[in-house]
Amino acid sequence: MPIEVKNLHVWLKGDHVLKGVEMSIERKTLLLGPNGSGKTTLIKAILGMLNIDEGDIIIDGRSVRTIEKWIHVMSTNLVDAYSILPENIRTIVKLYEDLLDLDTSLFSELVEMFGIKEVLPKTLYEISTGQKKLVTLSLAISARGRYMVLDEPFEDVDPGRKKRILDIILGTESTVLLSTHELWMIKLFRDWDCYFMLSGRAYGPVRVSDLLEARLVRGDREGALLTFDLGGEKISIVKNVNEGIPLSELSSMEKMFEILYEAPVAQ
Repeated sequence: MPIEVKNLHVWLKGDHVLKGVEMSIERKTLLLGPNGSGKTTLIKAILGMLNIDEGDIIIDGRSVRTIEKWIHVMSTNLVDAYSILPENIRTIVKLYEDLLDLDTSLFSELVEMFGIKEVLPKTLYEISTGQKKLVTLSLAISARGRYMVLDEPFEDVDPGRKKRILDIILGTESTVLLSTHELWMIKLFRDWDCYFMLSGRAYGPVRVSDLLEARLVRGDREGALLTFDLGGEKISIVKNVNEGIPLSELSSMEKMFEILYEAPVAQ
């Protein structure tokens, strides 16, 4: 059964961050959006880490509000899910082994592969941002969740380790929701579904393989894969046209906006 996000609204400190998000995550899925678009807030809501002001999230037929134990259901690399514990990493691993049946042998293998054994006696507050990514990703994988929710897993990680992370994610049997702002990477996830997150709204789903053949064009185009509303201006992603900007040539979501506002896009 999928993860169903239904008319989800979340306010944080008076700001309307998620604005009626609708999603159905049935298979491995990318969540593309620039920084500040609401991706991490959505992930926290799916993980039950935030109050839902309106709407609901249904996981395996149950509201996220009613799920008390996540054993073998959800796993994540989100640092906030682990940093509430002031203990060192070795103690966190032991705790999650007892509470969530964490596979400590697999965790040890991953830590060895990533070359970060030296961080185990330290707390998450004492290690670098890149090391945090690798530790929390190792925890997420070792939890063997049916759903693995990953927030920017490639950010602040060197290229060699990025390749290792990619191989693990592509090979996992979990249903993965992976957020990123790096558009250049989408070619590596050709068979995945994709949602775009912009200004607290989700657009999709669309197959990544279709995005690789599509272009950005201004206006609301008939037959578009997706059409965004960016501050009152319509931007469409369209296949089988020779105009506009090939999406596959953009490095990041931020670059997409830079080009849209600085370069001529076909009208």
